[in-house]
Amino acid sequence: EEWLQSNHISKDVLNIGGAFHAGVEVHGKEWYFGQEGIECQEPRQHEVHVYRSSIPMGNTCYPEHEVQRFMLKVMSKQWLGGDYDMLERNCCSFAEALCQYLVGRAVPNWVTRFPRMASSARRGMKDLVHAAES
Repeated sequence: EEWLQSNHISKDVLNIGGAFHAGVEVHGKEWYFGQEGIECQEPRQHEVHVYRSSIPMGNTCYPEHEVQRFMLKVMSKQWLGGDYDMLERNCCSFAEALCQYLVGRAVPNWVTRFPRMASSARRGMKDLVHAAES
């Protein structure tokens, strides 16, 4: 409930995005990335995340078997669950990479803005601590 309110304020009021789950629906399946790696399920049915909206990104020219082959042969080797990072390598960055491949477009900036901002803040804090320790 607190995440929902926080996301409402950050996205709708401040227009800076929020901490969202993102998946990519293609050929009737939703592909997403998390700590277990790449997974696939029925669209908008994730048991943990709250569905907010769909963003039409366009139609892919790849048939279903090509998408599945690409996910198995390429993406599953590049997007390992052990590499998951809540701010820098997450479901939003995965959705962006997959959309680039499927339709040649990035997801809207507000989808990835919050993790990018938080990641920059984290790097800044690490630099500050490192400078203070030197």
